[in-house]
Amino acid sequence: MTAHIGGGVGPGDGNFRRTARQGASLRARTRVVDGAMPLLLLVLLVSVFLYLWLARRGTTLTRACRWRRDRAAGPDRYLCAYCGARCEGSPKHCLRPR
Repeated sequence: MTAHIGGGVGPGDGNFRRTARQGASLRARTRVVDGAMPLLLLVLLVSVFLYLWLARRGTTLTRACRWRRDRAAGPDRYLCAYCGARCEGSPKHCLRPR
C-alpha cells in the first residue's frame, strides 16, 4: 500500500481549473466589493456620530453628575453624589444649583 502525496483537492489537482471567463467574473466581483468597502465604512462612521449626537441631545447631564439610587428615601429616588440634588425617577437633567 502506498500513500498518495498531495492527493487532496488543491491547485495542483485538475478539479481546480478555471476558464478565462470564470476568472474575469471573479475579478469583476472583487472590484465591486473593493469599491463598496470605503463607502460602507463612511456610512457606518456617519451613522455612529449621528447616533451619539442624537443621544446627547436628550440630556443635560454633565461629567460631574453622579446619580445614585437612594433606596432609603424610596424605591425610585435618586441622589447626586456631586452636588446633593435629589429627584424622583431616572434623572435626565442636571439639577445642580447655579
